[in-house]
Amino acid sequence: MTTTEKQEIKSMINEIMKPFQDMMKSYFNLFEITKGFTLPFDVSIPNEITLKAMQDADTGTNLTSYDSFDEMLKDLHSQCVK
Repeated sequence: MTTTEKQEIKSMINEIMKPFQDMMKSYFNLFEITKGFTLPFDVSIPNEITLKAMQDADTGTNLTSYDSFDEMLKDLHSQCVK
């Protein structure tokens, strides 16, 4: 294989990989930006309320359904205004 052929192959591979390189650069930039940020609560172990909600979702109990997004917002708003 000649040097010219190697260069052509290298150029073709670089062209094919360019979108992935750009994606990885974006990922690492985002990682650097968010590195110091954390949530203000522990998310590794669900609390009692979250565990109950997960169990209810699994068993299909204590669930509320809505016919529309607006209906859901009205219900949520009425619960907050009490």
